[in-house]
Amino acid sequence: MKMFTRIFCWLLGIGAGLHFLFGMVAMFSPDQLALVIGLERMEFSYVWLGNLGMLIIPLTLMSLPVMCDPQRYRVYGWLITFGRLLQGIYWYRVAQNSVNAIFKPFGTLWLTIGISQAIILIFFAETEVRFSGENVKAVLAEWKASRQNLNKYLKWFGWVAAAGMIFNFVWVFQALFTPMALKFPIGTQALFQSTTWLGIAAIVLFSVTLLYLPSAAATQQYFTYDWLIVLSRAVAAVFWFTVWRQPYHGGFLLYMISDGTFGIVLFFLLQKGAPDNARISAENIDRVFANISNEISMQGSSKWARGFAAVLVVIGMTIGGISWYYFIRAVPDLQYGDDADHYKYASVGLSGAARVPYYLFDVLPDMFPELMPDPKKGYAGFGLIFEKGHSVPVGFAYREIGYAAVEPNCAMCHTGSVRLAANSDPVVVPGAPAHELDLEGFQWFLYNCATSPKFSAERVMDAVEKKHPLGFLDDFMYRNVIMPAAQAALVEQRSDYLWQMHNRPWQGRGRTDTFNTTKLAVLKFPDDGTIGTTDLPQTWNQAVRRDMWLHWDANNNKIEQRNYAAAMAVGATPFSVIPAAFQRTTDFLWYLHPPKFPLPIDAAKAAQGKVVFEQNCATCHSFSKRVPSTTDGQHGKGVGEPCDDAKLGTDRHRWASFDQQLVDAFHQIAEAPFYFPAYTKWDNYANVPLDGIWARGPYLHHGAVPSLWDLLQSPDKRPKQFYRGYNLLDPVNVGFVSQGPDAQKEGWLYNTAEAGNDNSGHLYGTTLSDADKWAVIEFLKTDDPELTGRTPGDDAKLPKPPQAAAAGTPY
Repeated sequence: MKMFTRIFCWLLGIGAGLHFLFGMVAMFSPDQLALVIGLERMEFSYVWLGNLGMLIIPLTLMSLPVMCDPQRYRVYGWLITFGRLLQGIYWYRVAQNSVNAIFKPFGTLWLTIGISQAIILIFFAETEVRFSGENVKAVLAEWKASRQNLNKYLKWFGWVAAAGMIFNFVWVFQALFTPMALKFPIGTQALFQSTTWLGIAAIVLFSVTLLYLPSAAATQQYFTYDWLIVLSRAVAAVFWFTVWRQPYHGGFLLYMISDGTFGIVLFFLLQKGAPDNARISAENIDRVFANISNEISMQGSSKWARGFAAVLVVIGMTIGGISWYYFIRAVPDLQYGDDADHYKYASVGLSGAARVPYYLFDVLPDMFPELMPDPKKGYAGFGLIFEKGHSVPVGFAYREIGYAAVEPNCAMCHTGSVRLAANSDPVVVPGAPAHELDLEGFQWFLYNCATSPKFSAERVMDAVEKKHPLGFLDDFMYRNVIMPAAQAALVEQRSDYLWQMHNRPWQGRGRTDTFNTTKLAVLKFPDDGTIGTTDLPQTWNQAVRRDMWLHWDANNNKIEQRNYAAAMAVGATPFSVIPAAFQRTTDFLWYLHPPKFPLPIDAAKAAQGKVVFEQNCATCHSFSKRVPSTTDGQHGKGVGEPCDDAKLGTDRHRWASFDQQLVDAFHQIAEAPFYFPAYTKWDNYANVPLDGIWARGPYLHHGAVPSLWDLLQSPDKRPKQFYRGYNLLDPVNVGFVSQGPDAQKEGWLYNTAEAGNDNSGHLYGTTLSDADKWAVIEFLKTDDPELTGRTPGDDAKLPKPPQAAAAGTPY
């Protein structure tokens, strides 16, 4: 074999190896791809990502015979080269969209390999292997001659293989040019935001189907490939069976039946029509493996070629082992005996794209003090809460999936702290709004670090080594792979969150814009300029909220769907979530009582306040007055229902940001356990329960009013500016101290004049006498059943928590 032909074979092998590696990751560890390409480019495409991985298996196997005998199987070398060129062209076309520029390396890789193979085939390979007019004529003549005297089984094998080609080509055309035509029988949910992976799956299927052509035209000349075609159909049938068994994917049954039928018929025809030495039998399988062993050992090749091959194999196995250890190997997550600690520190399962290497997280405050709000406080300056004995803040989980990393969990946004005196230690309150947290500031600290000229892997590792001495291999991998990948991921996330800087006020402490994150960062909707900033809500006492309308604008009445949607917004995927951990968190919050007011309550005044409450507030906020909405979509009344007062008058920005387009998108998501049919669009905000209201300030859906006393004033008397994020309790007005030098030092200035921050509306109670106002405030400090929906010792009577839906396979 000439040198260039040998190089061509090596290129086939390198391409097959890369294909196989990508296929395995796509099928069995797809979230690892998020480190490279970004989570949003694959989050709702697991079926087609898995389909791509499945198609790569036969494509890889079909590269092996031509590698071993490029002259006999030259036509397959031509077709595989053409397929790789098509892949490169496809990826380059996808990368022309600036959003998908990350795919340009994919295009470069496959065009480089494909063009190199093509050049060798056209100009430098042995004469018999080259792609030339004479050789094409010779192949066609061979095919024609081989069809003489075919038995009926092999003739039918060729016809069925050709029919399979037509079947595949029709699907390829639809997937590339009219993807929504595939909605029968699989439904539109399986096509939601899947065009990129659907397209490359079509290109690879086209490449695989081209390899059917020689067998269809000359069945008895290529028995090895005949059996690989049968195997490809069997692999496809098994794959579609796996997909069909997943929730919401019943339409893929037809795909399984079609591939399974083709596979069974082709197997029968080939087994009946092939000569004895080409049928499936124990003797022939042993012979095939012996031949493969001889080819692998490269008998007859020069010592140089065998040595070079051995070196490549060793290098490949070493790279594969190191890659597994640093990126796929999963150390069991830390387990916590206490449910509250589990809530605060355990992972619920986010993807790799949502993690930050622990060493990087640890040294960034030291490296970039100029980007911190208070360098002396470190991450606590962003309102993150630290407890003794823990190396990460509340709301972060330490994990080792390959490398050590941290990722947020539910407690980051839903755990607060309270101090009763300026010099007292804070009390951590699980389930409370994280009213101190500057989430946007924390995000942009990470993004600004990653884009700073000071950021380099060398500088980061120098800082790491001062605190965490590493061995040679660890240092090499962090310095050359992990830290650069983490930086690239943060830079990518920064581009996903640039919408926050587009004419939107700073969100500030204790607030976030969840649904614009979903719309713009996850679903990639065009920026509509809406402002959806709201207060972070409490998460305790979930049992009494069962079937109530949730979120500030009452857009969902299924707690399990609300939970998974929230996890999706911060980086969980259908494949990454951990159902058992998710369930334990759900159970903890289900029964978690709202915190009791920590100071004495004037019982007589509270009793007077209860009367005032029942006369003026109970219609919307009392559990005993609730009338649930009906299944046909009619408004209910009272707590947990959309407010039926069109004159509510509170700021409408958040209400407008959650629109019907987003509802429709939620309804299209159907990747177990992500399934959100309960989302809807009502015409007002929700009447929220008032349990533990003393720990939930500031007030209204966007935190525009600092205290309950201020809320009971007419809008013109409410503060126009105040500081939020200071955790000192105001036990009189009820809320947190929002004025004065300490509040200014610790907090963030809220300005009601900015868009989305208006403090008007909710005039209920504003005309009461001051005595009645103080009385109702005293009542709101209590844990009366009217406010909490619970009585002491009633846990056993509560409905059971919903079971977290099981995570699906990647596809």
